[in-house]
Amino acid sequence: MAEAKHVAYGSEDGERFKVVTVDGSVLMRNGAVQGGLASIQSRARKWDEKKYEDLRAARDRLLNDAAGGSEAEMARTQCELRDMEARLEFTHGRIKVIAAELQATEQKVSNMNREMKNQENEERAIEKRHSTYESELRRCLHELQEKHGSIMQVEERIFSEFQRRVNIPNILELESHEAQILRERAEKRQQMQLLVHKLEISLEAEHKRIGMQSIDDLRGLVCVLKKKFSDANRTWQHTAKL
Repeated sequence: MAEAKHVAYGSEDGERFKVVTVDGSVLMRNGAVQGGLASIQSRARKWDEKKYEDLRAARDRLLNDAAGGSEAEMARTQCELRDMEARLEFTHGRIKVIAAELQATEQKVSNMNREMKNQENEERAIEKRHSTYESELRRCLHELQEKHGSIMQVEERIFSEFQRRVNIPNILELESHEAQILRERAEKRQQMQLLVHKLEISLEAEHKRIGMQSIDDLRGLVCVLKKKFSDANRTWQHTAKL
């Protein structure tokens, strides 16, 4: 019990714990003690003593009554006495049953305490393995990063040697040049679309004025439109070559 109290209330930081002793006693955080073998035995002993005293007093009373009573009274007294003896025997049997249950409870408490210790040991072992696995994982990741960096360096060196051997231009420069060409094509295409749109607007405007112009004016307009169309066609061909 002293060891249990030290575990329950002896923490340096003042924290208290609920503790179950081997005999089944429960030490509460507020200092109260519940249950346990001593408590059960004490209650059983008090109950047994009280029943025994009651039965003995009843027996004495019956014997006293029987000493001065009739035969009928004596028979009734003997019957009551046998009944009390039967009750007393039942009480003793009940006490034995309670003692057996108490012993079984103590064994269960002992088994539970042993199981708790085993689980605590297993938990510490698992935490230790977990820490070891984490360290191993970090080491493996570090090695993997180093290997990956080495592989990238080797690949870059091999590819550079291959480029020099077969006279292939630098891939990055080639990709940059192609991107520049694509941007120029997009700009030319946009200019071409704008030119076509302007031409369409001019055609629509000139078409509205056809009825009020002379033949010479129309011929001049046709020449202007042909020139614009020729310029647009050359721009388009140049864009397509890019």
